[in-house]
Amino acid sequence: MSVWFEELPLDFTRTDTRKAELLLVTAYPTNMAALTLAQDAGLDLAQLNQIFQVKFLIRDILTKARQSDRLLQLLVEVLSDPGQQAIHDELTLLVAGHEATVAAAALQRKPSLATLAMLPSSMEVWGAKDAAARPLASFGLEKIVNAAAGFADVTVFRQRLAEAEVRTARIEIGGKAMGTGFLVGESLLLTNWHVVKSGVDGAVARFDHKVLPGGTMASTGRAVPFAVEWLVAHSPHEPVSVEISAEGPPTGTWDFALVRLAEAVASQGIGPNPPIANAELRGHYELAGTPYDFDPSEPLLIVGHPDGRPMQLSYASPSGVARTRNLNRVRYQTNTEGGSSGSPVFNREWRVVALHHAAGPTSVPGEFNLRAGEFNQGIPLLGLVANLKEQLTGKPAFNELRLG
Repeated sequence: MSVWFEELPLDFTRTDTRKAELLLVTAYPTNMAALTLAQDAGLDLAQLNQIFQVKFLIRDILTKARQSDRLLQLLVEVLSDPGQQAIHDELTLLVAGHEATVAAAALQRKPSLATLAMLPSSMEVWGAKDAAARPLASFGLEKIVNAAAGFADVTVFRQRLAEAEVRTARIEIGGKAMGTGFLVGESLLLTNWHVVKSGVDGAVARFDHKVLPGGTMASTGRAVPFAVEWLVAHSPHEPVSVEISAEGPPTGTWDFALVRLAEAVASQGIGPNPPIANAELRGHYELAGTPYDFDPSEPLLIVGHPDGRPMQLSYASPSGVARTRNLNRVRYQTNTEGGSSGSPVFNREWRVVALHHAAGPTSVPGEFNLRAGEFNQGIPLLGLVANLKEQLTGKPAFNELRLG
């Protein structure tokens, strides 16, 4: 007999299924509480009969959650809620023997956008006689020491990181991890030319590759093949000696490849079963071709697959970012490894500001680097997007990328 939460449809005559239903009715005794749980599990509230008595609403929620492949997410929401500790032990017994499956679902957990919107974005202190709120630092106990780093709103940071996580993919060619890419259109992926220039036989973009905290594989992810006509546009790179020179490359080479995938993955649902109804869509980034003023004090963040590992986040604050003399590359102290090539480089507001592609020492010790004489290097979007416009004018991809 299959485990109760994997049956489709759910069988409410089963003891464990019925027990789970009764636990939820006890834990969520009002319609509002039950609907909040459903929303955080990613269910479409419009598909639920919200005027049911709560005992019937809970059954409707469980049924719809299973139909949309979100029942595990719903159980994770309950088990992650410290306010529901009274039922945690009994609910845990109902999933005993399947802890790895539940843990894998937990890795994909994130609050609904509506719930995130209700969280406070900052803290202020009100005094009894204050006409307005004053910041905690107003007594001089704290101060801003790096204005460019600023502060990150936790709600926004969490949401933007979740977006980067599902829009970035590991590029595999012939079964071997070769680099990273990120979605910039419905079926368009941006990476480095040097990642794909040697051939793309058997090439796929693998999304959602994750491991558990202990290192156990949670999900191998979803592999989306390259299209037959995969190369939409590209620009070569310079020899290494030119790329890592103090001057950097002259204008004209941007080391990018715009790749067409076989599916419009950005407009599909997140997860291994994209056709599921009402699933949250993966989305993509828009390439901003406007000037950006890099500040060496600002943090820079990179999401990618260093050394082919499951997705990693690296950051440096301050990043020490500086342009090369020819202004066509930027260099920074954010960590990368082989396999990071093609990763998006974000500023603190999660705007994509560069395409990571290389690393190396400068020919002038102490310039663009720390005393170790090392840096990582990216390509600012300004010149890259200008080159894309030149190549794609009059072609469908021009409108797909919204370059007009």
